[in-house]
Amino acid sequence: MFRVRVERFINKDIDTVFSAISDHEAYKQYRGVDTAVLLEAGKLDKNGLGALRKLGSGSIQMVERISHFEPPTRMCYHIEQSKPIFIDHSKGEITLQTEGDGTRVAWESHGYMKVPLVGA
Repeated sequence: MFRVRVERFINKDIDTVFSAISDHEAYKQYRGVDTAVLLEAGKLDKNGLGALRKLGSGSIQMVERISHFEPPTRMCYHIEQSKPIFIDHSKGEITLQTEGDGTRVAWESHGYMKVPLVGA
C-alpha cells in the first residue's frame, strides 16, 4: 500500500494555482511529464468533473478520471488504468486554501501497486 501526502505553499493567488493544477495541458510544463492528453472532456468544464486524461512520464502511463471538481478549492481524481505497473487507486485529492497572498496546496494519493515479477 502507498500513502502520499505533499503540502506546499505557492506564492500565487488561489485561482491561478487551481487553473494550473486542473489544466491537463499545463502538466507538460512539469519536470518529468511528457504526456498530457485529454481523452474525454468533462461535463461542464473540459478539465472538470468526468474529464478523462492520460498522463505519462517515459514508459509510465496513467489514465485518470476527474471525480470531483470544485474550483478553486478542491479536485479529486481516480486512476482507472496504469502501466507498466497496475495501480489500485483509492484516493486522489488536491485541496487548496488561501494563505495570505498565496495558496497552500495539499495533494494526497492512496492505493496499492502490483509489480509484475520477472521470470517463471
